[in-house]
Amino acid sequence: MDRPKILIVEDNEAFIVIISAVLKDYVLIVVSSAEAAIHSLETHDIDLVITDYEYGGGGFPVLRPHLIKNKKKYIIQSSITRNDSGPYLVKSINKAELVTELKRAVNCCL
Repeated sequence: MDRPKILIVEDNEAFIVIISAVLKDYVLIVVSSAEAAIHSLETHDIDLVITDYEYGGGGFPVLRPHLIKNKKKYIIQSSITRNDSGPYLVKSINKAELVTELKRAVNCCL
């Protein structure tokens, strides 16, 4: 059985390192812009997208229509609460909390 593919859209290297370590049992595709994320959705069979809200190329507002069109599950990670219709993973400055929440969110969505 193939391992699930998770697209990570993040421009903060520290969070990429943590996410990559926590999700080491999955196939990860890591990008840092909306354009690269859209390209990855078009060229890979993605099972889940974990996306920051703000990053190059317009951020999540630019990516969201493509997620909806392609019927992709997604988790938005943000350090602040947004009024948006999507599941959230709150970025924590506490690494242990972030790891726990990340595992919970991925297990819930896959």
